Amino acid sequence: SLAARLRVEGDLTVLDLRYQLTPAADLTLARWAFSGFCLRMRKDGTGTVHDPKGPVSLPEPRHTDPDSDAPDAPWYAVALTLPDGRRAGGAVLSHPDNPPTRWHNPPSLRMLNPCIVAPGSLHWPARKAVTLRYQVVAFDGPLPADRLNALAAEYARAR
Repeated sequence: SLAARLRVEGDLTVLDLRYQLTPAADLTLARWAFSGFCLRMRKDGTGTVHDPKGPVSLPEPRHTDPDSDAPDAPWYAVALTLPDGRRAGGAVLSHPDNPPTRWHNPPSLRMLNPCIVAPGSLHWPARKAVTLRYQVVAFDGPLPADRLNALAAEYARAR
């Protein structure tokens, strides 16, 4: 099942997503560099990937190598400067109750992909529900890092 809730907080738009997955039979998901939930943004202009510490200077991840993905973090964002000079962007927050995650965030694709199978394969027993939670934040203007950090802290307290 999927539950989604949209809210506006000042100049941020926040989409809360909760996926509940229940396999009918035992399920093993193989280790892979990217999969599952992904935010894709427009590719015109320039884009810079950020995490809570600032701009990320990791090399472009390789699609076949999960070890090339970015390490886990409460959030990643892409800050865009559009051809007309306006700034905007988006961020994805991963809930701390999600399985361990690596992030497939190729700047060239303007893609943020928290990948739960990049650290290793996952085994889910039959009829056992698994919940995955994400927040997607859209913003106009410069990257609101302090607000993303505050949202991530608030999100971590929400169980």
